[in-house]
Amino acid sequence: MTKSFEEKMAAYSEYVADEARRQGKVFVEDSGDGRDLLLDDMYVEDIFGWLSPIEAPENSRKNDEYYCCAEWELVDNEVKVKFVKYDIFTK
Repeated sequence: MTKSFEEKMAAYSEYVADEARRQGKVFVEDSGDGRDLLLDDMYVEDIFGWLSPIEAPENSRKNDEYYCCAEWELVDNEVKVKFVKYDIFTK
């Protein structure tokens, strides 16, 4: 069965959330930033948001110091995500 576009977007959001959890963090999405790629099972794009410690209270997760971009790359035909902080957002 073919996934809908919304299901592909949700699958990628969950993939990014899983990567954050592996690092002991929570990723709260803010906005997509393009550089998109439509795959059979996911719609991937760079996503800006907050990567906060899992133990941070929910009301403090959107702190500027946690703002970053979840950037994807294809490695051996597999999507990999890394969280990149840009100084422009923390000054």
